[in-house]
Amino acid sequence: MIMLGSINTDRGDVNFLQIPRDTYFNCSDGNYKKINGAYNSLGSAKAFSEELERALGIKIDYYLSFNLDTVAQIVDTVKGIKVNVPFDMDYEDPAQNLSIHLKKGEQELDGKEAIQFLRYRSGYVTGDLGRIDAQKLFLNAFSKKVAQLGNPFSLFNVFKLIYKGGETNIRERDVISIAIKCFRAKNGTVSYVTAPGEAIQSEKS
Repeated sequence: MIMLGSINTDRGDVNFLQIPRDTYFNCSDGNYKKINGAYNSLGSAKAFSEELERALGIKIDYYLSFNLDTVAQIVDTVKGIKVNVPFDMDYEDPAQNLSIHLKKGEQELDGKEAIQFLRYRSGYVTGDLGRIDAQKLFLNAFSKKVAQLGNPFSLFNVFKLIYKGGETNIRERDVISIAIKCFRAKNGTVSYVTAPGEAIQSEKS
């Protein structure tokens, strides 16, 4: 999942722009590749954020990157996330060690189940775009759960897991300061949009 976020600490508003993983991205090395491949090619979250700055013409103050294991730990730290699973999700891929089995309906997902929900894509008519919509649904539920905790330091507990297993330039005092300001604003909103684009198929030579 690749996202750009902005925070208005005066109002407490948080806005996310989700960039589909299959988006073609013109790296500065001259190679035209999918954006998720560009991250691996560049080798770090810092280098990737600098490439996005160049491509989008914006200043990115902070970056953070973490893996699926960290996501599962975060979900378990906040005691689960309530999500309405739109339909039965069943998928097996031994090559990826991926086994997904979730029943339709509203339920509290633990860390392991959350990963299944976030990774599932085969049952969506629109493929990865359907998974992106599901990821936004999950993130919205996660935002509500954090807000319900009523304690800005609960967000810092989440970041401690990222410090341990991820890569970021966000300092601890910045996390605490931003969290306190957003919690004080109380009426802030969280919104998610997906970068516009269209499906294309490359021509075979």
